[in-house]
Amino acid sequence: MLVKVHDGAVRDVTFMEDTSSCTSLLISGGAGDCKIYVTDCDTGVPIKALSGHTGSILSLYTWGGAMFASGSHDKTIRFWDLRSGSFIHKISPIRPDGGTSPASAVCAVTVDKSGRLLCSGHESGDCMLYDVRASRVIQTFRPHSAEIRSADLSHHARYLITASYDKTVSLTDLQGEFAYEERCVCV
Repeated sequence: MLVKVHDGAVRDVTFMEDTSSCTSLLISGGAGDCKIYVTDCDTGVPIKALSGHTGSILSLYTWGGAMFASGSHDKTIRFWDLRSGSFIHKISPIRPDGGTSPASAVCAVTVDKSGRLLCSGHESGDCMLYDVRASRVIQTFRPHSAEIRSADLSHHARYLITASYDKTVSLTDLQGEFAYEERCVCV
């Protein structure tokens, strides 16, 4: 089956289970119209086209049934709930130096299994840790010197792993008092 719903390059895809109908859904996002498409995997038919971002969708991450997050070239992260059919929260990350302009494009997003902690990886090499329930930035730091293309949290969110165009993988220990310089190892 070939799914053709985007009018630009597709940058990320992920699966989600539709708990109401017990079917698999394909979530896809990319360039062009800056929409996120939800497609029924059994039929290949698009179910929804979600709008909200003003730049290319660069990253998608699902968790907790109907919830997913998206990162975009528009420098925002949006939380989506498929039950509502629209985004329910928008984050405009801040720069690590505390500057007033927005951070760079959001190239990777991941959320821990509880849905409490989000980590974003940016075009600038910055990472942001965000408390989803409290709607606040915990910390920003720079583990890479180039764009972060992938990020993932370990099972209990003790470790964060990021991969970058700088040809490194960074493993960051988030346990206890987080101090970036002492807790991050590049491999």
